[in-house]
Amino acid sequence: MKTGLLIGGISMNFEYNHYYTKLYEMPLMTIVVAAIMFLSCTAILTVYLSKSRRMTVYKFGLFLASIFSIILLISGATSIKLDIKSDNPSESIQLLGEITEINPISNPPRFYYQGEIVIPKIIVINETEYYCMTVGSIQIGDYVEIQYLENSKVVMSIHETE
Repeated sequence: MKTGLLIGGISMNFEYNHYYTKLYEMPLMTIVVAAIMFLSCTAILTVYLSKSRRMTVYKFGLFLASIFSIILLISGATSIKLDIKSDNPSESIQLLGEITEINPISNPPRFYYQGEIVIPKIIVINETEYYCMTVGSIQIGDYVEIQYLENSKVVMSIHETE
């Protein structure tokens, strides 16, 4: 399902599949890869440490790789948006309201539109938080009409209104 984003004269089209890939599949793949890395590094370290107590550069590298994989595992687990899996893009909901808050997302996935980075933000409308892609032109106090997915609160389209 293609949707449009029109803010400040900028028109953008997103598809549900882009959101699904970035918010569900990519974090899930990160978790799987990190788990495999962690288990393999832990197994190799266990074998080597049982043979010799000396810490070599190779063992230290494996130790750092296992720590890195734990960080990947945690970041993948915290960024996965499970609700988007149960959403049906043809059953999106429309809402008209004023943006009362705009909050940044820590470590967001990158979306690109025509070679430019589109930044995800959490916007608050009518005391409800929505996951919204922006080009940085929406502001607190703007009246907008949004079309969003029911379970995940992902904004599929947003238009400024007067």
